[in-house]
Amino acid sequence: MNMMSLQEQREEQAVPDVFPGSNDVFDEDLLASEEGEATAYRRTLLERMSWFRNLSLPAKIHTVFGTFFAVGFAMALVLGAGLTELWVRYNTSADVKNAVVASTELRSTTGELRYNTARFLFETEPEILVRQRESYETAIAQVEAIDAIVAEKAPAIEPKVAAMRDDIVEYNETFERTVATLRTEGRSERAIALAYEISDKGDALFDEAQEFASDLDDYAKRLEKTGIDYFFTMIAIVALLG
Repeated sequence: MNMMSLQEQREEQAVPDVFPGSNDVFDEDLLASEEGEATAYRRTLLERMSWFRNLSLPAKIHTVFGTFFAVGFAMALVLGAGLTELWVRYNTSADVKNAVVASTELRSTTGELRYNTARFLFETEPEILVRQRESYETAIAQVEAIDAIVAEKAPAIEPKVAAMRDDIVEYNETFERTVATLRTEGRSERAIALAYEISDKGDALFDEAQEFASDLDDYAKRLEKTGIDYFFTMIAIVALLG
């Protein structure tokens, strides 16, 4: 036994302890690593901010709930204001579409006005004169209806409506002068010249009515597109706040 003990002592002396206290070092590193992971796990996004980390627990609770309240209030404000604006835009778009329909009817009316005017100049029948004047009154009424919508919902188009009204009035005044000349002078050179003039104005008036309807339709489409873009922008803001 003594010999074995002596042999064991000699082996221990022959093999030095290369890593003295290694077990203690490993234990300390493991403990520090676990503490670091626990600290990183406990730190939230707000706790990474020094001003929030230094607050007391009641102050942290108030800050968190206050933030939720502020964000919720902002979401309610965005939804309230956004939905109100969308309702206004929807009504505006609907009214402008009604004006587009009226402008299409105006184009048809100007075509009838041009037809009845030309036909009377060649046939001079009283019945055709009545139709021509009815067409003129209908055209003016349609322009007034469009102007009532445009003045409130699409003021950018209002100058075109005024120009359309002025051209219709001027066209009819030229027609009345031609009728008066036919009655007093018959088919004189002056009356024929006025007939050609009113014919050219009738073609220009019909083209103008067609262009006006097209411009108003384009405006209605742009208005509808901006309404859709506004809706998706509002949804994006609410999603971001959420």
